[in-house]
Amino acid sequence: MIKKATGIHNNILFFIKKSRLYCCLFLLYSCQQHLNASLINNAENAAHARIIQSRSCIDSLKFFIHDGDVITRTGIDFTSQALRQFCRKDDTYSHCGIVLKEHDSFFVYHAIGGEINPKQTLQREWLPAFCDGASNEGIGIFRFNMDSIKLTREKKFIQEKYSEGTLFDMRFDLRTDEKMYCSEFVAKTLMYAYQHTINFDTTFIQQQPYFTVDNIFLNKNCLEIHRFKFVAN
Repeated sequence: MIKKATGIHNNILFFIKKSRLYCCLFLLYSCQQHLNASLINNAENAAHARIIQSRSCIDSLKFFIHDGDVITRTGIDFTSQALRQFCRKDDTYSHCGIVLKEHDSFFVYHAIGGEINPKQTLQREWLPAFCDGASNEGIGIFRFNMDSIKLTREKKFIQEKYSEGTLFDMRFDLRTDEKMYCSEFVAKTLMYAYQHTINFDTTFIQQQPYFTVDNIFLNKNCLEIHRFKFVAN
């Protein structure tokens, strides 16, 4: 009887311990699910706040932006964050393009690769889409002194490259104009507009010269117009 009672007692203790383990696992799982839901909810709230702010900024852009301006943005994806690390003095922005006014609307011409642009060709994107707060944390407007002659040259170069379907330069090679990455496209457009009387600093990455985004907007001939950051007040 004593052995039988002891066996029953041990079984009860085992059942209790097992039940406690299941309870702990269930609590851990529940906490993890709650944490995941909380993170997702926070991310969705942050994205919603950026979208609201970006719309407000876009509405006010008409007071700042001019035909031929340089526009920059801060992407939130991993690639954008990595590209910002190439900047040497101001790593605020990861991408850039040039704004042209066509009829009553502004469009951004920019060189971009990756999944977002399967064809890899030079893009012409409606300004509000370029500034979308769902995928960007902010934008910047910068201006080079453009008289009518320089602006005409700038537009000519851009339209030629766009018509040719200039591809994105995955090798980041400045020696050719057949393919270009974003800051290379902007720099070479401006150099053409200025008839090469303007130069841009280059940053060397693995012994290869490279135009970073901050090489563009920190140029001595560039005037900062306004910076917008898409965050909740």
